[in-house]
Amino acid sequence: MDEKERILQRLDELVAEAKPVFNVLDGYVEGEWWVPIATSALSFIEQLTSASSTYYKQFSQHATRTGGSYSPRTAAGILEKVRDDYAKGHIRDLSELAAAEVFTDFLDMADHLHSESYYHAAASIAGAVLEDSLRRLHLKHIGPWKDDSSINKLNEGLRKAKVYDQAMWRQIQAWGDIRNPADHGEWEKVDSRQVKQMISGIRDFIARYEG
Repeated sequence: MDEKERILQRLDELVAEAKPVFNVLDGYVEGEWWVPIATSALSFIEQLTSASSTYYKQFSQHATRTGGSYSPRTAAGILEKVRDDYAKGHIRDLSELAAAEVFTDFLDMADHLHSESYYHAAASIAGAVLEDSLRRLHLKHIGPWKDDSSINKLNEGLRKAKVYDQAMWRQIQAWGDIRNPADHGEWEKVDSRQVKQMISGIRDFIARYEG
């Protein structure tokens, strides 16, 4: 089963779970039944399209009471639309394009900060880009990540799935080792030259595995 089939299978499962709300008036949908379904669907839509997408915002608005327009039936309809648009190839193209633009912007920012001698901040930003890229690769090749994520955890999962080889796994571990002290204020452990190489290496990694 390839990536698209896995994602469609999960979307089909979520749509099937949500289907019964079409037969119930919104005010009579039991929260104990609906909330777990809505939570799973919201999480999956976020990973598939991003939290800034119209799909995510509209589903969140109608699926939860805090959204301002609570209507499980409308939310279920949006979920079906997500499924149909993904099946037709619309969502994947848009999400990958947006991700590529965001990654480029943040790595450019990291490069600029490094050139201004703020290499600790540059390491943190580059590490965040790498972690997000690994999370997207996990979704593509394995499925949604369902735990607290980190570079090391995601890297290990992708290595076990043979998304890349042992040499690439070691390199990603090394990049994580550069990022961690920068994130925790251990600035004396952050080397400017290594950060510069890290930014360049992450650019190449994204181009190779997400391009």
